[in-house]
Amino acid sequence: MKKSLLLKRLITMIVYLGELLFVFYIGIGYFKSGAMFDVVGLFLIASIFCIPAGVATCLIASTMQEYDKKVRTVRAFVFAVFLFYALILFYLLFMGRYRLRAWTIGNVGFNINAFNINLVPFRTIATYIRQYFSGSINKSIIIENLMGNLFVFAPMGLLLPCLFKSLRKFNKFIIAMIIILVAVESAQLLTNTGSMDIDDIILNLAGAIIFFAVWKLHVLQQLLKKFYIVEM
Repeated sequence: MKKSLLLKRLITMIVYLGELLFVFYIGIGYFKSGAMFDVVGLFLIASIFCIPAGVATCLIASTMQEYDKKVRTVRAFVFAVFLFYALILFYLLFMGRYRLRAWTIGNVGFNINAFNINLVPFRTIATYIRQYFSGSINKSIIIENLMGNLFVFAPMGLLLPCLFKSLRKFNKFIIAMIIILVAVESAQLLTNTGSMDIDDIILNLAGAIIFFAVWKLHVLQQLLKKFYIVEM
């Protein structure tokens, strides 16, 4: 085996080992302290985990001779990232600091009196905008809610087309996202860990569409092909 190939594989093993130790350290710290991660903290941890692991995966793929094997290796990593992201979403949407109260006080289950439903498009968004300009509520809360809803599902616009060829068509991607978002909103409603608000769906979908548009860019497509994420 050439020294360069051996060096690349050694570096990859070191990075993977470091990532496992990092996850173990974070997990131990979390269970010992009983702390609740916030959105920024979670995505920071995800970045620290995914970026080095992604570089290592591309590095190990570059040592392989067969093109199909390279694609399978990198796609397996992308799928792992998707699962990691799905776990973060589940935590934020159902197990976060404010969501957890519904579970700890036993307020979980079908309770129509506890439901908070808005099916009027842009009602919540308009309310936030009015409150922002009137100063009747902390502006940071408004920004966090609006921007959080806009970007929390945005990675779907990159991950779903990378993993599923059928979702690389805009109409199919939109249908899939609407199904996912309605399912999530319904699950939050039925578990009393959130409300069903069509404005949440609108913002979530808008964020995913923005990232899907970015995914469609020719420059990004060439980059994805270069790193074996999308087939040539």
